[in-house]
Amino acid sequence: MWRTAFASSSPTARRNAVSLDMWEALGEIVEAWARNPEVRVIVLRGAGGKAFVSGADISEFEEKRSSPETTEAYRRTAERGTLALQHVDKPTIAMIEGFCVGGGVSVALSCDLRIATASARFAVPAARLGLGYEMPGVRHRDAGTGALGRERTATRPAKRDPHASPLS
Repeated sequence: MWRTAFASSSPTARRNAVSLDMWEALGEIVEAWARNPEVRVIVLRGAGGKAFVSGADISEFEEKRSSPETTEAYRRTAERGTLALQHVDKPTIAMIEGFCVGGGVSVALSCDLRIATASARFAVPAARLGLGYEMPGVRHRDAGTGALGRERTATRPAKRDPHASPLS
């Protein structure tokens, strides 16, 4: 008998924004599941159905990204989480409902398969905050949307209400 391991973020007023503690836990949880022979598939999803991940928890930035040293430590921690997903020897699936923003896009692209509902909305608004992505992260994101990404991502056109708000 084998199991599917599900990870889901806790619903918050910030629509599943990822805190530094959550980035740390992501790598640890994926590594634990990698060692568990009963876990055959890893599925990530957001809690509450309104967001997969709405991005990093920017309320922490003043404290946890206020200097070059703390910004680099934060970046390394987030990278460990996404690298764990990219390199785990088990299939990973991102179940995307609602918002998938910034760090959420990074998490989704780190998975082997991304399944998005009609409510999914994608964005990478880092530039508006004066932030950027490190070159390895950009290359990985580009690879996920290139030929390999098309082969590994199943998509089906969703019927969408043209009058619906993109934030609903």
